[in-house]
Amino acid sequence: MQFLNSHSKTHPHNLFNSLISLASGYFRPLCSFLLLISFSVTGQEPSGSAYDWLKRMQVAIQQLNYDISLVVVEDNKVHPWHWLHGVEHLSNLDSSVDSRVDSHATEQLPTNSEAQDLPVSMSYRELELLTSLNGPTKQIVRMGDMITYLGFGQQPYSVKASLSHSPLPDILRTDLQQVGANYEFTSVGKSRVAGFKAQLIRIVARDNTRYSTWIWLHEESALPLKMAIVSSKGEVLRQVQVTSFVVSQDVDPVINELAAMELPTQNLVQVQQNISDFDWQLRWVPRGFVPTKLNRHRLMGDREWVDYVMLSDGLVWFSVYIRDLGQVTDANGHSTYLSSGAETYITEVVGQFEVTVIGAIPMVTAKKLAQSITQR
Repeated sequence: MQFLNSHSKTHPHNLFNSLISLASGYFRPLCSFLLLISFSVTGQEPSGSAYDWLKRMQVAIQQLNYDISLVVVEDNKVHPWHWLHGVEHLSNLDSSVDSRVDSHATEQLPTNSEAQDLPVSMSYRELELLTSLNGPTKQIVRMGDMITYLGFGQQPYSVKASLSHSPLPDILRTDLQQVGANYEFTSVGKSRVAGFKAQLIRIVARDNTRYSTWIWLHEESALPLKMAIVSSKGEVLRQVQVTSFVVSQDVDPVINELAAMELPTQNLVQVQQNISDFDWQLRWVPRGFVPTKLNRHRLMGDREWVDYVMLSDGLVWFSVYIRDLGQVTDANGHSTYLSSGAETYITEVVGQFEVTVIGAIPMVTAKKLAQSITQR
């Protein structure tokens, strides 16, 4: 399969290298803290409610052109990333970016459900390139509602989705009403991040089965400057810190080149199954978590079938893998309990099933869920 870049057709490997070159060529040095905002929002006080701040952030995330350098800090490790975003055919919009980002009159902002559909329902699409800068290069490309993953230990592949598996928190794009059922939105007040005025919004879990999220939003653009996953004891488990960013009305040349590339077509999606199709059941799931993916497949390099469930409350998600051991069961089977920053990994043998839980949830939550499995 061949892919088209801005000049000629290339092999997938060359496409990967082309994107690396494009991203690295536009990486701004850390701590440059440059802000070029050409739209008129300075001096206008946005709505003060936490919910309005988060709605304004989601609109800004999807509709502005920006170039952001950031670092992810977790478990005493630092991972730098470069985040480039642009909007194709911005000039075709009926109204300017200024009126959409300006929250002086909140009724001008799209509702949250409308914001989720902006790339599809309006006359433009989002283009985004997220690149890791340490170790083997990994890249996540967004073109409208299609997300492509490059350099993740397998051939490039694409999926149709609004949320990507990336270091960026889902709160940037998720359904705020769904999140609000299990979290409380609190506007803490003004703060400073990297020398910029910011508004701190806390998304506080209503119970101890999940973590809370804190997010600092730039007062003028509403873009995130800092994000943190926080335990019920106030311990910061994972932190994303913006080190430099540029916002402008002009689309970055890299985005224009990205728009001309032909990326891998959408992968065939695993057929969704019903929970009743399986010979097991989970007797306990944290409140508000619902299955978003449910299928049976073989793991890479493994001939045995495994049942897979992804559960989400709108803000975080975690995966559950269930393998039926049949008659070869061991009541004292080997168990594994690991945690790194916000991530938890456990494997337990429960009856005739081997259960693995992976995700950004507390260890006690993962254990309780795994131990609740029974044969149907």
